[in-house]
Amino acid sequence: MKNLFQISISVFIITLLVCSFWASLIQGSHSSWTGSLAYLPHGCKVLFFCFFGYRALPALLLAELTCHYLEWHNNGLTFFYLASFTSLASVVAAAELLKWSKVSADNSINLYTKPNFVNYKFILLVIILSALLSSIFTNLVLTLFNDIAINVSIIVRFFIGDIIGALLFLFALILIFRMLHIQKYFEIIKWNILFK
Repeated sequence: MKNLFQISISVFIITLLVCSFWASLIQGSHSSWTGSLAYLPHGCKVLFFCFFGYRALPALLLAELTCHYLEWHNNGLTFFYLASFTSLASVVAAAELLKWSKVSADNSINLYTKPNFVNYKFILLVIILSALLSSIFTNLVLTLFNDIAINVSIIVRFFIGDIIGALLFLFALILIFRMLHIQKYFEIIKWNILFK
């Protein structure tokens, strides 16, 4: 349980911010389904679970439930809470299934490594498999508790939206960490020039 508090606080804050950002983007939309085209919180679930494992689960679930409450508190959409749990369980199932099957030999990934297919294969496979599981089981939950028929096109839209949202979040994190790494490199050069 090393660094559980730091991991929980970081994961909660980042996931809440990403979920709130995503919610603010879709609330101004005229179509009710546009939010499923790029579901950014799926990226938080996948990446934080892949990097921090089970230590990230309570913060991920709490952040998504908090976001749903803050953004849609007066709509009576209580089935969203169960759908959030189903989506998170899909990420856990996908990651554990891929670890068990040993499809990816290197599942110890560091954000500071140069991204290529070899060291990010595990994350990409978790993104795809969890998007498939989440799109099926989340829509099943929504159908059972919302009495709305879900057809194949909605499942495909959720599947593609989870993948696009996770990849956008992954690329944003890679860009942020690369910029921080470059900034640190230039600060070292600046200090070497000043004190030489």
